[in-house]
Amino acid sequence: MSTIEFIEKEPYELNTLWVKEKYFPCYMLKDGIELFVWNRSEPSDRFDNEDLELRKQQLISNGGAYFKFFDHSSHISPLDFLSWVSEHKLTLHEDTNAELLSDGKTFDFLGNLNECSCAFFYRIFDRNIMKEVLKKSIRLHKARTCLDSEQLKRLHDVFLFKEKKVICTAWFEPSGKLCIEYDSPSGKGVYEPMLDDAEGEKKIDYILVGNSADKQM
Repeated sequence: MSTIEFIEKEPYELNTLWVKEKYFPCYMLKDGIELFVWNRSEPSDRFDNEDLELRKQQLISNGGAYFKFFDHSSHISPLDFLSWVSEHKLTLHEDTNAELLSDGKTFDFLGNLNECSCAFFYRIFDRNIMKEVLKKSIRLHKARTCLDSEQLKRLHDVFLFKEKKVICTAWFEPSGKLCIEYDSPSGKGVYEPMLDDAEGEKKIDYILVGNSADKQM
């Protein structure tokens, strides 16, 4: 199990007509690696302090893998939450966001459901859990899940088209099928690669979160 510690850095103040608060950036030290987790504000009340302690306990108990800001279904684990969504035949709202933050180490997963109000917000630090969250969430959308700019860059690493074909965009269907729209001198088209084997699974993992994959010519 990883060694987990928490530290606070120099505060900054927010002064407006409506708000006057001081914020203390809080970082998690995981095996010597510093990761931003949240801001603690002053003034704060008992409930704010209790929430912070619960988040710390979540991180300590799972080795610094993830914590939840909130989740109205009461699931601490994002994977348990997505399993619950699937079991109850619910779907993720189109505004649900799954994003790797600028530090390249932290992943935010937040949104709501279509069938009922069930807002959720998880912050994840484990790349394998990030990968599984992305793969599960693709199948829980009613519409396609488009690749973001970083995922498109990795897609170019995996699929090198011949005949001057240029990748325009790409997405996952709710079935899990990857679709790649390309342009070429003969016109536009959509390529649907077969990724059902172990090698294809590695390629999907790499496209989603940046694990290693072999280039496909």
